Amino acid sequence: MAKKQRSLKTQLNYAVSESKKTGQSKHADKHTPNIDTKNFIYSDESADAYRDTITNFVNYMKEAHPEIKYVRDLTVDHFNGWITAREKDWRNKTYDNMVSRVGKLERMLNRTYHLELDLTTNLGHRPIDRMDKTQIRNLAMSRDDLNKLKCELGKSKSPNALRAIEITSRTGLRVNEVSHLRFDHIDL
Repeated sequence: MAKKQRSLKTQLNYAVSESKKTGQSKHADKHTPNIDTKNFIYSDESADAYRDTITNFVNYMKEAHPEIKYVRDLTVDHFNGWITAREKDWRNKTYDNMVSRVGKLERMLNRTYHLELDLTTNLGHRPIDRMDKTQIRNLAMSRDDLNKLKCELGKSKSPNALRAIEITSRTGLRVNEVSHLRFDHIDL
């Protein structure tokens, strides 16, 4: 009986699964010889982001290049086409993330399937006129709004919510930075 061909999406997702090191320390691996942390995924959140990117890319491929069935047949032109088709809906940060994900996906595919794909050379760069539309957030929350927020969070069942707002307002840390803050990060 002939072996059933795995879909392009399944092949791409398999590379992500093979590159997951959930529960292992990325920082410890950085100091381990012969382990390049750029080839691996260390959190379920990151793996989910790659799966979502893969789903979007595969949907594009089904429309634009239905003849491509294997990861070994992917080229930088396929990813350029996908980025060009989708970038009008992306902010600069999303665009940069997608280009970065293509690079990491290239490394994961090459390691998993023993390929030598080149998916990033000549990968498109965002035109200058799109970059000029970036909005810079440089307005701080007013003291009155901050006090209203603290008052509402004081009623919250989560004591950490108010603490997070206090830390953010006093240090200028971003939400993501506060959510990953650990005691050993603080030098008193």
